[in-house]
Amino acid sequence: MDIILIPLLNLANFLLGLVLCVVIFSVALEWLFSWGILNFSNYTVYRFYSLLKRILDPMINFVGRYIPTVAGFDLSALVVILLILFIRNVSSMILIKLAI
Repeated sequence: MDIILIPLLNLANFLLGLVLCVVIFSVALEWLFSWGILNFSNYTVYRFYSLLKRILDPMINFVGRYIPTVAGFDLSALVVILLILFIRNVSSMILIKLAI
């Protein structure tokens, strides 16, 4: 059982870390667009941003239905980041318990 479970948990931990990086990068891009540092006139940046939005919007919008905006800030991306970190920590603890 451990022979299958440990690599699966390692893969899930890696994929969650990848999703975490993509969410943080998407939030940073969104801030750069809103502050006017980047603009949509660059076609490559626009295509990359739209790809990230299409990938992450279902997850962020699902959380956004339950989390209200606070003082005009959408905190759903922050909640997604915290959930991913929590799940990664739990999977790491499970891996430590299985390795003993």
